[in-house]
Amino acid sequence: MDRRLVVPCLALSLASSVLLAGCGEPPPKKSPSLASRIELAAGNVTVQQPGGSGPWTQAIAGLLLRHGTSVRVGPGDRALIRLDDGSGVFLRNGSEVTLEPDGLRLAAGQAWIDAPVREKEPASYKAGDVSISASDAGLDIKRQAGDVEVYVARGLAVVAAPGGRTEVKTGERAVIKAGKAPALSPVRFWEDWTGGMADRRLAAGMGGTASGRIYALDRARPALPRRSWRSATSTWASPYARGWPAPPSTSASSTRHRRRWRGTTGSPSPRGPRSTASPSRSTTCSSTAR
Repeated sequence: MDRRLVVPCLALSLASSVLLAGCGEPPPKKSPSLASRIELAAGNVTVQQPGGSGPWTQAIAGLLLRHGTSVRVGPGDRALIRLDDGSGVFLRNGSEVTLEPDGLRLAAGQAWIDAPVREKEPASYKAGDVSISASDAGLDIKRQAGDVEVYVARGLAVVAAPGGRTEVKTGERAVIKAGKAPALSPVRFWEDWTGGMADRRLAAGMGGTASGRIYALDRARPALPRRSWRSATSTWASPYARGWPAPPSTSASSTRHRRRWRGTTGSPSPRGPRSTASPSRSTTCSSTAR
């Protein structure tokens, strides 16, 4: 091939590649998660959009929350939040939390958390410079005046602070002072401020077991006629197939027996004799009649 043609062809190919790359659309960006929501907003519960500079607006149950949204609970009020990782968070009055991509951050107040089962990494929650990790556990986190308290009512939680790291088991409380290592102590009595919410599983997919029946109604399917419904739900069997004696012969020579078999109505019954007596007794009466 002529070298004079090779160089222009390569230049044309390179220009085409650059042109196609410039005309291509940029790759889509990942949208923020909207899986977190407020399931209960009792009283003065307000939210602030990501950024921290917008106004606080009233929240209602079912409100979807993005990462970076802050939730504040007024005095004497309560709120229940479902995080995108399945965690159930019940906030006490005077609490404030912020939803972050890697978990929940407690800015002030107290929160009961029902951590879901995590196969790979446990759920993460933060309170100041203290990080709490838990999986399939129920724990209470309290932050006040720079101090953090973590009580575990069910399961196991790992508390990491600048002064050290420790595991908190069921029935234990870890108190973390500013810049110090967590101090463990057993708890004989824990004040259940949740009003019984700590006794139930708040995490998604943690429902209890039950037995019963589930019924469904197909409104798009027309109803069956009455006769068709009977034929579809029950099968009528002849009484003679169930062991009843067959009626006497209906020939001309047995008219007397036919009349006695018919009874007083004058019309044969399709389901056997109309007498309330047993079939054997009816047969005996017919045979002993005059």
